[in-house]
Amino acid sequence: MVLQKNESIIMKQSAKYYGIVFAIFLFSFSILYWMTALYYNAKESALVHSARQVCTESPLFNQKNIVIQNVVHKKIHHPYGMMFFSAQYDGKDVFLIAIPLHGIYGIYSGLFLYEKTAGSRFCGIMGVSNIDKKTEYYGITTTIIAAHKKKIENIMAKECNRNEKY
Repeated sequence: MVLQKNESIIMKQSAKYYGIVFAIFLFSFSILYWMTALYYNAKESALVHSARQVCTESPLFNQKNIVIQNVVHKKIHHPYGMMFFSAQYDGKDVFLIAIPLHGIYGIYSGLFLYEKTAGSRFCGIMGVSNIDKKTEYYGITTTIIAAHKKKIENIMAKECNRNEKY
């Protein structure tokens, strides 16, 4: 009888201990989940803001309105670490594509506009406060830009063939 009481006390203590450990684990996991969600939201909003800034300062969009809607989350097969934004430009659905460009001083995000009929065009460098400086100042030549334009056009042509929605 005494042995059974001791066992039940031990069982209660161990259940309380495992309950506390489980609660701490659950609390830590939920904090990790929400911090990750906040990080991705902040990252997306910063990228959209930077793309809007490039679009307002770029001479490509002179006197024409572009509306960046959001980041495209669908799977577009590419090996280059690109980020795709859906947008409305001059009454047409277009994509803005941020792609890493390697320059003299490091890696910059170049923003390209892609229209199905006109192909891709270079808009500017994201995150650079002085848009007046030429891209050559950062070590990004017209050859690099032309190569990335071709990559974008190839990827989007494959995507448009795969997905006739666009």
